[in-house]
Amino acid sequence: MPLWKRKEIQELPWQGRITPGEEQFDQLFFLRDKPGHRFCILQNMKNFLLAIFLMGYLTGYSQTETGVAIIKDPRLDLLIKKQVELNRQVYLMNNRTGAGYRVLVVSTNDRAKAFEVKSRLMSTFPEHKTYLFYQSPYFKIQIGNFRERNEAADLRQQILKLYPTGVIIVPATVEFKPEAEELGN
Repeated sequence: MPLWKRKEIQELPWQGRITPGEEQFDQLFFLRDKPGHRFCILQNMKNFLLAIFLMGYLTGYSQTETGVAIIKDPRLDLLIKKQVELNRQVYLMNNRTGAGYRVLVVSTNDRAKAFEVKSRLMSTFPEHKTYLFYQSPYFKIQIGNFRERNEAADLRQQILKLYPTGVIIVPATVEFKPEAEELGN
């Protein structure tokens, strides 16, 4: 049975009489290197932490006193500016998306008819991009990428000559190229 579980009061030669609770405290915070001698763990820990703190402080102080000199080639700044400008131009040249309008030409559940309409639109209006969407059970053919509704209305009038019924303008997320003034900035 461990000493701290014993109920009787013991007398140790270096300490006098202790109770079981005091003995438990004694075992937690004191070490004995030989009978009759003990030393406090907390006192040694305080000294250890103080030494660590002082070493860290002095190390930090010595680095700030000497300083570090960074020498860079001035051509690096020019390269960085050039790379930033190239990245900006590439970003502006790529397709971007935004809110706009498309013309919905056909909504059918016949796949062959949908592909026929798409190929006819692609040959008739090669300057406009044509899209085929499948939303069960319908195949939807849309054409164009317009920011303004009136631009889509002009194309709708041309498409009505080919397909007189069911051609409508729908809001969509469209792809668009940046304008010339955006590229110049």
